[in-house]
Amino acid sequence: MPQDQCATALALKGTPVPGGMEYIAERPDGVRLWFTPYTAALRDGGGRIVVGITILVDITDRKRAEIEAAEHFHTIVETPPECVTLVAFDGTLLFMNAPGLAMVGAASAKAVLGKNVYDLIAPSDRERYREFNERVCRGEKGTLQFDIDGPQGERRRMETHAAPFRHTDGTTVHLAITRDITERRTEKAAYLLAAIVDSSDDAIISKDLNGVITSWNNSAERMFGYTAAEAVGRPVTMLIPPDRLEEEPEILLRLRRGERVDHFETVRRRKDGKLLDISLTISPVRDARGVIVGASKIARDISAQKRAERDLRRANEDLEQFALSASHDLQEPLRTVKIYGQLLTRHLGEGLDQEARELVRYMRDGAAQMEKLVQDLLAYTQAAKADEPIEAATDLNEVLRIALTNLAGAITESGAQITVDPLPALKVHPAHLQQLFQNLISNALKYRSPQRPLLVNVTAERRNGEWVFSIRDNGIGIEAVHQRSIFALFTRLHTREKYSGTGLG
Repeated sequence: MPQDQCATALALKGTPVPGGMEYIAERPDGVRLWFTPYTAALRDGGGRIVVGITILVDITDRKRAEIEAAEHFHTIVETPPECVTLVAFDGTLLFMNAPGLAMVGAASAKAVLGKNVYDLIAPSDRERYREFNERVCRGEKGTLQFDIDGPQGERRRMETHAAPFRHTDGTTVHLAITRDITERRTEKAAYLLAAIVDSSDDAIISKDLNGVITSWNNSAERMFGYTAAEAVGRPVTMLIPPDRLEEEPEILLRLRRGERVDHFETVRRRKDGKLLDISLTISPVRDARGVIVGASKIARDISAQKRAERDLRRANEDLEQFALSASHDLQEPLRTVKIYGQLLTRHLGEGLDQEARELVRYMRDGAAQMEKLVQDLLAYTQAAKADEPIEAATDLNEVLRIALTNLAGAITESGAQITVDPLPALKVHPAHLQQLFQNLISNALKYRSPQRPLLVNVTAERRNGEWVFSIRDNGIGIEAVHQRSIFALFTRLHTREKYSGTGLG
């Protein structure tokens, strides 16, 4: 080195010489050795420096041991397939071995060393990793799982085992061995999914794009009677009745287009030949490249539901027939009772005493009430009938206008103030909705409160993909205790003298 930069020269200049400086010396025979200088300056009585004394300490053996340790450390950390890192308290990455560089997609150590390690951690896990790193640098040991974004941007799951480590500068840093456990997590998820599939009450089946069954869960075996060994490898058409075989090509076509089939109701055949009503949900299955390679199918047995629907349909048909019969067979005798009551009153006139007049009035009122009940029952069954599907949308503002026109007299008589928010145009049966509007608004008119002017508001709003209609009024309301029972047939809370009606509104 230049003479004026050596330790003795610095001491003779009066410059403080830092301790622990290390140098290499070369002997005449070419042998090199490491030494550390310890220098002091001697002064005369006047305080002037007159000589410098330097003691050279041979540290060759220690340096060789350090170099061997460093080489040993390098061999240790570069040999395993795991990522080995040293991280400072502030997150600075001090060291990363070659497997670690490959994990994060770094071309060289220069690309990441000296930078913040938190930038390599997935944003959702950075704060957890920061807290973990600081605890380790304070002397704790621990294990942590976190995500990183791999070389191609894919999310990878990592597991790190860390311990505090004394760095060459004397600070305690975070020494960690980290392994990629993505496949282990994927395998665990696969086991969990398999357990869920096997425990499901629904038949869960997968098939390829040729319609060949590739998997078959326990519920599929219970539902269709075939074991997995009997089903896997066979075409799914073995479950389809002959008159429904045209469904499968259409389903496969939709799957190849990437479409999902939701709640498709059909019929499938068991091994014993019994037919089942089935609801199918079928989704395309893609490989790692996103290419559709097959389909997963969930089959739910809805035979009981279908039987209940058929029973309900028959009951409704029976009720409709009863109502039609009642409208014809009962109304004529009722009209006869009413007419003869009128004739009795007209012919006998003043010959009837007060009690007789009351009895005749009860007879006529009862017949009129019974006739109204029969008419309401007929209207009720007609309202429950299914109509043909509607193709064109109807402006519901116009439907409501017609309903309000029909109620104009009652609205005027009650003094009600009715406000209407804009309504949508929807595919509905106008007559049915008009009847519904009239029924609900007439209820508001009927059950108004005598303590305040009647206010009625009609509105509709889009909520969770559906249109929700509301008709609000400030009438007498329905007490909470009655809000369930009031909607049962023929149930009423008031006498006919106070509020007319049959309980079929």
